[in-house]
Amino acid sequence: MNLALTITLVVLVLLFARCSYVMFRRVESWEKHRLDPEELTGILDGMLWKVEHAADWERLEDMRDHLRRGLARVSELRHDVGRVELRSTKRA
Repeated sequence: MNLALTITLVVLVLLFARCSYVMFRRVESWEKHRLDPEELTGILDGMLWKVEHAADWERLEDMRDHLRRGLARVSELRHDVGRVELRSTKRA
């Protein structure tokens, strides 16, 4: 009885460890994908598709508000003279 219980517990712990590792790797991959500026087009297309198919005016306005705030932040970054590291990468 003790041997069967021990084996069962070891298998469950190993299974839990494997699931935790896989979940951690997926979250890490998702974070890397989500924060990549080159993926913005795909993210926006997905948002538009979701809002269009949900047919929800509130979601549409919420998305519009998020986009407006994001574009305002980009405009601030572009015109901030104090960001020397950002300005040094600007093409002439």
